[in-house]
Amino acid sequence: MKVNAYNAKELEPFPKYDGIRAMPGLDKKQWWFAIALAGLTVLVYLPAMQAGFVWDDNILLTDNPVIHSADGWWRVWLPGAMMDYYPVTWMTFWLEWRLWGTNATGYHVTNILLHALSVVLIWRILLRLQVRGAWLAALLFAVHPVNVESVAWVSERKNTLSLLFYALTMLAYLRFEQERDRRWYGTAVGLFLLALLSKTSGVMLPAVLLLCDWWQRGKIERKDLVRSAPFFLLAAVFGVITIWSQQMQLSPGSGGGVERPLLFRLGAAGHVFWFYLFKTLAPVRLMTEYPLWKFDKPTAWFWLPSLAVVAVVAVAWWYRAKGGRAVLFALFYFGAMLLPVSGLFNMPYVGRSPVVTDHLQYLAMIGVVGLVASVVVSFSREFVKGIVVVFVGVLCFLTWSRAASYENHERLFGDTLAKNPNATKAHLEVGNALVKRGRLDAAVFHFTEAVRLKPRFVEARCNLANTLAQLGRADEAIAHFQEAIRLRPNTAELHYNFGLALVALQRLDEAIPQFRRALELKPDFAAARANLVAAHYNHALALARRGQLDGAIAHFTEAVRLDPSNALAHNNLGIALAQQGRIAEARVHFAEAVRLDPNDPDYRRNLTQSTQNTKRP
Repeated sequence: MKVNAYNAKELEPFPKYDGIRAMPGLDKKQWWFAIALAGLTVLVYLPAMQAGFVWDDNILLTDNPVIHSADGWWRVWLPGAMMDYYPVTWMTFWLEWRLWGTNATGYHVTNILLHALSVVLIWRILLRLQVRGAWLAALLFAVHPVNVESVAWVSERKNTLSLLFYALTMLAYLRFEQERDRRWYGTAVGLFLLALLSKTSGVMLPAVLLLCDWWQRGKIERKDLVRSAPFFLLAAVFGVITIWSQQMQLSPGSGGGVERPLLFRLGAAGHVFWFYLFKTLAPVRLMTEYPLWKFDKPTAWFWLPSLAVVAVVAVAWWYRAKGGRAVLFALFYFGAMLLPVSGLFNMPYVGRSPVVTDHLQYLAMIGVVGLVASVVVSFSREFVKGIVVVFVGVLCFLTWSRAASYENHERLFGDTLAKNPNATKAHLEVGNALVKRGRLDAAVFHFTEAVRLKPRFVEARCNLANTLAQLGRADEAIAHFQEAIRLRPNTAELHYNFGLALVALQRLDEAIPQFRRALELKPDFAAARANLVAAHYNHALALARRGQLDGAIAHFTEAVRLDPSNALAHNNLGIALAQQGRIAEARVHFAEAVRLDPNDPDYRRNLTQSTQNTKRP
């Protein structure tokens, strides 16, 4: 039997194009596929609907006064009101807070539905680009476990919402190129603005649009550059805003803001590229916090991953007429979308090691799954059926299991610690969860581990100190507070927490300077002011009981100065003054106490007695 040799064109994952072709609307079969695709997406994420709030959901949502306030819908548009300038995302939180409140299910359902809708849109984009196996690419993206961090974590609404607008932008732009209707072009620009206002992860979209032009016509023309100019301008503006907002968040002891030379960053970017590519192709041992790479003293092999990227691109370019063009398209897309988070730029959050985490490749992995899908469908129909059933089934199982781990803090970060015992952030989060459950000794272990692994981890050290103080281990607690303040001396919250611990230890004279320093650093720190008043008041009571009236009067006076509406402080200051025979002064404070609280019989009695004593000859 004669065996025919393979034809290179038969194995080429993507066909060649002579121009942009119109794509008809969905037929009945395609509508059913879209519904099935979205349905499967929702199905594999069912465990996430039972998940709770994890990680920084409290900062961005459940404990966020801006989201809770009635005027928060417009305050989120003010720079600096939130951690990052993503006002469209924060507006969805503001609206949903009025619908779901502290019920996490509603937020999770929204994230899942956004992901499902984006999956369908991605399928449509790949169809418009005439990518072979578009249906399989969308299916792989829908159920890929790497995406769980973006979908099952409420705070990553930023990702799911921005991807929706990102996909809509691409569809509108491709529609404009197909029909030359300027309304579609304007729609694309507006949708891109919404994508950036949701999260700047799509900042490289203008480059992707040019890449699509190259893919469809084999070249980039001057008109393509002109059309992309508004997109590049928006990307530049929001890129600057993102860098500014991250620098505003940066503080000493956070581990970020370390300047690295360009040569180092070029080498580190290669490691990031291959790490994300591997996790896309083999999504195993996924976790919230991956081990840091030790790059303090790079050796010769350090630059090999980056050189390997260059080599693969060069080979693909050389063979671009024989299938390499498809690889180039996928790699350029993948690399472009990863560029802002690759460590190539001195971004404030990078620190001493490139940061890798699943949600950072949410948009980027579309290029890789597209290439994989197109290669798979190049084989026989029987092979495709078998690989789809097996591989997609495995991905569904992994995604279901991963989504279930988002049930709560302990389960999520316990899973991380099982895979990476040196995960400092995971130790902190597990410790926080244990404190809420009253398991203070167990929490101390995790806080201690976090501090041991990262001595400059101020938040972990502060939480360790607070927990030690609750356990009555005063000397250890004070030592950790002092070290935390040494590392970050101008943080009002640190001084405030140190003051609270000192109050718990009945060391009021030492607590007062800490509360006062917190107020100096943050004059509108209402909790610090209230506790400073309470510290002065309680210290005054303690001194009065020991007969030290001069000291008691001084602290009562300070409490009244800080809080003139405190009737109890006025009354007790009057009593201390009366005990020293300063009746006239005492009467003034008794009168103020009665004015502030006219229904208290003790205040009235003290005022009456002081008045009678004042009238005696």
